[in-house]
Amino acid sequence: MNVQKELNCVNRKFNIAITRISNPYEHPNILGEFIAGQLKNRVSFHKTMKKAIELTKQAISNSTL
Repeated sequence: MNVQKELNCVNRKFNIAITRISNPYEHPNILGEFIAGQLKNRVSFHKTMKKAIELTKQAISNSTL
């Protein structure tokens, strides 16, 4: 994906900073996007919450090692 070609039509200059997050499921915004995506794809609420809790527990346990 070439972002520069996509944004060439914009007349303003701007900078984009991309940073890698080591444990993404520790961050509430990313976890919220995961939950919203699952619910949008019609996955059951119970399965979605169970998976979100599991991912969060894994992220927390990996960060404390």
